[in-house]
Amino acid sequence: ESQYLLFPPGTSAVCAGSFRSSRTTFRPTVLGGWSKLAAVRSKEYVFRVRVRNPKTTPADNLWRVQLAGWESPAVPGYPLAEFRSPSVTVSNTAAGATTTITTRFGMRHTVPGQAGSAFGFIALCMPEGFTPLLKDSAVDGCLLTKVDSTPSGLRRTEFPLVTCTMESNIPNAIFLSNVQQGTEGINLLPGDYEFSARIQNPETAGMAENWGLSSYNRGGSLAIGGDICEPLEDGTVRRTDDILDYSVIPGYAVNAQIPSFRLSVSPTGQQESGEQAVWSIDVVLLNEIAVNDVLEVVAPAEYNMDSDGNGNCVSFSSTLLPAPACKGNLVTFSFPTPDSTPFVSPFGTPQATVVNMNIGLVNPPENPQRNVLELRHCRGGAACADGALLSSVQEPLWRVVPEFQQAVIAVPEVLAAGQVFLCSLTLVAASSGGAFLRLRSAGVNFGGCQATSNVTGFTATYPCVGSVGEATITFTEADAVLLPVGTPVVVDVANLLHPEEVGLSQWDIASGRQDPEEFVDATGVAISRMVEVVVDQTEAYSSYSVLGHVVMEPAVLCSVEQYAAGEGGQCMASAPWLDQVGNLVTMQINSLSLPGPAVVAGWSIVVTPPPGYRITEGRADCHPETRQVLADSTLEVCIFEPLDGFPERVTLGRLPESQRTRFEVPQDRGFLRIILADTVGPSTTLRFTVLVDNAPVAPAEAQNAWSLVIQDAAGVPQYTNDRTLTGFPLYGTLTDESFVRWRLNEYPGESNLVKVSIQLKSSLNGTEGLLVKVVAPPGFTFSRNCLATNPEIEQPPI
Repeated sequence: ESQYLLFPPGTSAVCAGSFRSSRTTFRPTVLGGWSKLAAVRSKEYVFRVRVRNPKTTPADNLWRVQLAGWESPAVPGYPLAEFRSPSVTVSNTAAGATTTITTRFGMRHTVPGQAGSAFGFIALCMPEGFTPLLKDSAVDGCLLTKVDSTPSGLRRTEFPLVTCTMESNIPNAIFLSNVQQGTEGINLLPGDYEFSARIQNPETAGMAENWGLSSYNRGGSLAIGGDICEPLEDGTVRRTDDILDYSVIPGYAVNAQIPSFRLSVSPTGQQESGEQAVWSIDVVLLNEIAVNDVLEVVAPAEYNMDSDGNGNCVSFSSTLLPAPACKGNLVTFSFPTPDSTPFVSPFGTPQATVVNMNIGLVNPPENPQRNVLELRHCRGGAACADGALLSSVQEPLWRVVPEFQQAVIAVPEVLAAGQVFLCSLTLVAASSGGAFLRLRSAGVNFGGCQATSNVTGFTATYPCVGSVGEATITFTEADAVLLPVGTPVVVDVANLLHPEEVGLSQWDIASGRQDPEEFVDATGVAISRMVEVVVDQTEAYSSYSVLGHVVMEPAVLCSVEQYAAGEGGQCMASAPWLDQVGNLVTMQINSLSLPGPAVVAGWSIVVTPPPGYRITEGRADCHPETRQVLADSTLEVCIFEPLDGFPERVTLGRLPESQRTRFEVPQDRGFLRIILADTVGPSTTLRFTVLVDNAPVAPAEAQNAWSLVIQDAAGVPQYTNDRTLTGFPLYGTLTDESFVRWRLNEYPGESNLVKVSIQLKSSLNGTEGLLVKVVAPPGFTFSRNCLATNPEIEQPPI
């Protein structure tokens, strides 16, 4: 039994349409007759109406039915087979220009991937004259991306297996399909997509025409018909059984391209972020400048043209044009009156006018994403966006090299001229793509450089190739590593040699990469080569000065046996015992390296012992010429004694106070400052003693060195020994409580047993056994097996 009811016999229906409404009237076919539409439970009347679908699915896609004053609930309408919100944007609208188009659209239906020999595809049909540019048999620069909205922002998913091709019989179309022989294709599900492609505009200017975008569910064995991009006379697409979605996209007008244009920059050479520059433009326009015309110079979005904050360009000059307005990356020339409108003879005329302009600006902090300048000539509006674009031209700009977000060079210890040193770089990249580091510093010998870095998160060794003045550290050879943006990276470079010249160091640091470049040589042959591109850089960085070298007499280091035998007179230290108070240390400066500044009276030698040592508080029996009273003590002390080379040793008689060598000790007693009273020549030998309190614990071998720095009268270091004077070893010693206490026999020549009590003043450490040596006065002799079996002896009665 049917669910539908037929209209009663003798009933006719007449439908009259008006815009989006239709009125259907039911009446008897016989004049004076009567017709009745009975209401029957669970039964429906059905009728059909003809409509023309809208250009796009309405946002309020609901149908409503009214009958005899009654209205039904809203009925959801059917979606149209179309793309949602399709659009095409373009980077260059000039005739004959190579440009990049970006097509965005929302798909309602799934485009199937390859399954066997069958596959679906998407077709973008451009007006006649537009041509896709091919590279390796595919459309250049084409990559399909799905764009999804998430709570954290847009998520982009690329489809590298979806290829963009051009069919020879349809030269103005781009086809996207997932055709990979031997693999299962990925279905393109409904959602929002975009893809870019490089095309060439028509050679002649023209009005905007519609573009067509369609998707198909078609077997791969079917040839793509040449009429797939030919719309019918009513603007609709040719219907095929396998079409999925279709939309008409408003295109863009193609304007004339200005053929005569020249752009230069001053200063010339590499353009660096934050530097001031001047763009010089010479152009011959295709049209005369009329009243109310507009000229616009559009820089990349990252530029901020030099203005006074009120829209006036600060640095501008021209022999023909009035002063423009500067705002952001836009320079606008307006011609509101005849007096402000210059006469310009257009291109192709015998006296064509060269329009010149010089525009000042500051280079942006980063290299622009789309690094192209555009000049536009427009008519009929206050800005090009409001009027008609008569002509335009685009010109690629030079790369702007940003500075590192952070670049710090530290030289931990060695600063003396001509000495081997290590430097540590801390870098924070501003741009991505840094595959190598280039270091430059005049006079530094990088020939044996060795580099380590934590660029991957853990420390590893990287190739370093250097020569005098320059080194290159490559990160990509082993792990395809690139410098991360915004993350501090430490690079240690060892085995470098300071220059022989003293003075403030200057370093140039740059990161870079190798990019492919294609060009045509003089014979017309296309050649591909790799060119070096600077990514980030910091120039003329200074953090330290190279100092003159203090050449020291090597320290005489003695063993504990030498001290025990009374042979310590020539040793560097007089009392090398742990925690010893008042150890006299002797040292000698042999010479000062040249070239270097002259050391004159008023300069000082700063002597810093190894960690744990302190300058002794006082000593009364020193050389009488150098006795002083320190500011923090009431004792007459002598912690420094001048020997060879000082005025006190080379001049007879007592010197006046102003000609005597003085010294100072800070409150923490961490160093001694010797204030010179006379000029010291480069080859002068200076020998002196310093009184110190030894460290309670022996310093680590790497830290056991003495520093000598010669400072000028202002306290600026000029010479250093780079802590190359090796310190003496410290030995343990005994306290005053150690002595021979018990004796059994006092008679001469007879055997005796004594008890030796030892109390350590410092801890003893060793892994190969401990030797205790007891030395008796002359005349005593020890038996071969001298250790008593029972050392516990009682004191004899007195």
